[in-house]
Amino acid sequence: MKAAVLPDDPIAALNARARAKGWTFVCGPGEDFDAPNLNAVCALWWSLAAPGKLPARAAFTARALKDFLPDLVIADILRPGTRIRFRYVGMNAVRYLGEMTGAFMDEYLPPSANERTAACYQAIIEARCPLRVVTRFSMDPIKYLSAEFFGAPLATDGVTPDMVMTITDFRRPARP
Repeated sequence: MKAAVLPDDPIAALNARARAKGWTFVCGPGEDFDAPNLNAVCALWWSLAAPGKLPARAAFTARALKDFLPDLVIADILRPGTRIRFRYVGMNAVRYLGEMTGAFMDEYLPPSANERTAACYQAIIEARCPLRVVTRFSMDPIKYLSAEFFGAPLATDGVTPDMVMTITDFRRPARP
């Protein structure tokens, strides 16, 4: 008998949905990343979050993010779960996914990738804290890549998430 997923547990709900749909990722709390830079950005996010509040994008200055800029993506949440626009896309994401800056997620990504990615973003928004996602890409031309990523909500008013920030550690699978 499978355990029921509580509606207030966005991580468990996302993982259950991923298993049911055969998606190639696992989501967990934003802690104990394999990539040191993801642990560092997670610590930075927590240091900028006031008790009970989400940090604003303005708190993440270029100086604070300088080590993460190539792997950074910032997306505007226009309608949670339905409308997301890429505001900033670092050069490593552009290298693998193409230039997405200014594009809407649902218009840029193929439908299957959009559904998975939007579900991850929705879980980040609902969790209201950093999450860790480990994935194996399933879309052409990057099927050979895997990745670990940090994803966290940002809120201009400290309360309502209006952006999602991700830092991705792209990896080529080890050869046998």
